[in-house]
Amino acid sequence: MNGLLYNHVLSEARHPDLYVDIRGQFVRIRTSCLYPDSDYVYVYCYNLDTIERITLTDLGNSFQYVREIPSRSDDIQTISSTVRKAFDVSIDRGVLTTHRRIDEALPTAIYRLAAASVFIAHISLADMQNA
Repeated sequence: MNGLLYNHVLSEARHPDLYVDIRGQFVRIRTSCLYPDSDYVYVYCYNLDTIERITLTDLGNSFQYVREIPSRSDDIQTISSTVRKAFDVSIDRGVLTTHRRIDEALPTAIYRLAAASVFIAHISLADMQNA
């Protein structure tokens, strides 16, 4: 299924700033977005049932920055709530996940998740500097 998903993502995610490859069970997409430490933001794709129902995730990479701030669960809950609402993503145990909306182009969904990842990282670092 990875080959089929890879070809599907490659054909739909035609964008000069996206680089697509296969990593294990995921199709990995490098975006042009950067984390505060200048690492690229990667979005990973997989599908649960059909090729049209693509799930996008960050595999928990953005929450590595949250783990570095002093443990303040109220701050983490606030960050999570803000991100869920602003970027239409779900968060489960520090992993961001979203699905492409029916009327949404795949690159738009990819960048929506990437933007959520960057937002979490920047807010977390700002909290750490203010602690």
